This record gives sequence, structure tokens and C-alpha cells, in this order.
Amino acid sequence: MDSSSATSPMSTSVKAMFHRPHHDPVMRVVSPLVVTRLEDATTRNDHDARCHIIAAWAEEALAEEKATASCDICKTRPAIGVYTDVTYVTGHRSIEINWVVPYAYTCDQKQCQRDAHEMLLQLRVLAKKANGQHKIVNACIVCMSTDKVFTHKATGAFYCAEHVPLSPEEKARLCTMCRTAFGRKCAGCGTTIYCTRECQKAHWPTHKLECQAVQHTRDIVKQ
Repeated sequence: MDSSSATSPMSTSVKAMFHRPHHDPVMRVVSPLVVTRLEDATTRNDHDARCHIIAAWAEEALAEEKATASCDICKTRPAIGVYTDVTYVTGHRSIEINWVVPYAYTCDQKQCQRDAHEMLLQLRVLAKKANGQHKIVNACIVCMSTDKVFTHKATGAFYCAEHVPLSPEEKARLCTMCRTAFGRKCAGCGTTIYCTRECQKAHWPTHKLECQAVQHTRDIVKQ
């Protein structure tokens, strides 16, 4: 096969999504020089080298921001370093590779640095290995939680039940059990909300006495 007709392993517009704890993610385009280095590492099938290349580029890209940032752990002392943990998610037909870069700023305190390292280990829930490929796991963009996550229709971003940007009226319509979907009122008490029969059954041991009390009160009022 003519080498000029061979498909490049990556697009020239590789992107990296920077995830900082408790901040909205920021998408950045990887510099062309870094893309060239990534293509060389891809040719060698060297995933570790690709991660090191992106990590080095990420720290350089974050240098200006770090100069004015405070420690993500203690929130008070100025940041002197940045911890990064790099992974990637394959793009369309596995030709383009998009990178996810969770990171945290730390001060000069050893405890903050240890806590930042532990935090990044937890942030790995953003990506996991599935069926031989690295894929994004739905995680709240504010706290990085993967428990009971919404897809925000307006932005396509993921939020947990605590941080999802819903109006008070919309939050009042959330399922009492799972807090991840809108539901209907319980036929018995008319107050508690459930999205499915499964959620209603799971919550029944907790809800039973309250539901019966509401129905009993209603019957007394009718009399």
C-alpha cells in the first residue's frame, strides 16, 4: 500500500477535556507538535508514552492558570504544583483520540499533595476500560460522582441529583427513591413521587407508615 494513501491514526485537531474538581470542564485543542508526537507513539502502540506526552503538555498548558490558582485541597494556600491523571476515549472509528485530563492544584503541604493524589485516583471514574476500549463513564461535571447522574438536555453535560441545574418546581417532581428521573405521585398518599414501580417497591418499607398515615388522616377528614 502506498504510504501516502494510508490513513493517519489521528486527526490534526485532537482535543483534551480538562476536569478540575468542583469546576466545569474545559475543552482544549492539543498543539500540532504534540499531535505529531502522539502519532509517533500510536505507530509504536505505546499507550504509556502517549499518556506521558499528554501529561507533560497538560502541565505546560496549565502553568499560566496555576500562577493565580489556590490549592484545591485546603482552598487557602497558593498552588505550587499540579497533579494530573491522563486517560483517553477513542473517537469516531478509533481514528481520532480525545483525551480526558483530571487535574488538581496543590500547595507546599505534604498532606494536601497526598489528598490530591487520592482525589485523582477517585476521578478515574471518568474513564474505564470496557470491551478493550477506554470509554467515558457518565459523571457529574461538578463533583465527579457517578451515582444517579442526569444528562442536562440544554448542554448535554452530566450532573448528579445534588448539582443538576433544575428549577425548584422540577426538583419537586424528581423520584423520591432514585432522584434521577421525573415521576408521578403515589396513588395512596398523593405526595411522594416515583418514576417506576421498581422504585416504588424499593422505597415501600420506608414509605409504608407515612403513606398509611396520610390515607388515614384523609379518611378522617372525609368523615
